[in-house]
Amino acid sequence: MNKILTKKIKINGRFLFVDNNLHLFHVGSGISFIYKGKSFKLHLNFKDKKGFIYVIIDRDYDHKEKILIDGDKVIEYKLSSDKKHHIDVIKGNEELDNTLVVKDLILDGNLLDYDHKYSQKIKVYGDSTIAGFGILKKGGNEASIFENDGVED
Repeated sequence: MNKILTKKIKINGRFLFVDNNLHLFHVGSGISFIYKGKSFKLHLNFKDKKGFIYVIIDRDYDHKEKILIDGDKVIEYKLSSDKKHHIDVIKGNEELDNTLVVKDLILDGNLLDYDHKYSQKIKVYGDSTIAGFGILKKGGNEASIFENDGVED
């Protein structure tokens, strides 16, 4: 990921840059950005195993999309207008299950300065206690990312 981009995006949670890639560790970590355009691409990777993310467009938290990532993946979004869009990308599984690597963010428009003022309710995402095995467990299942979700309501 181009470090120039990181001056205009908000990084949530613990992170580390390694070889120009943004590594996000804990559940609920992610990036937020605002841009004016009609499409964007995210080049993502989970280092070791499968993991999942949520993509929330224009702060519509009731319609967040859950995406399973297995290895290296490019996700493309086409939006209906080229107005100002607020995008949140949130890691859904805990650190022990994997590290999310953001390799690149490709936009068809302009990245805008991030507005840190909020006018909606505060959303709180859980930590490893909330995402821990057993919360979503169905009898007899082994611990896996499918029974751990700190972002799901």
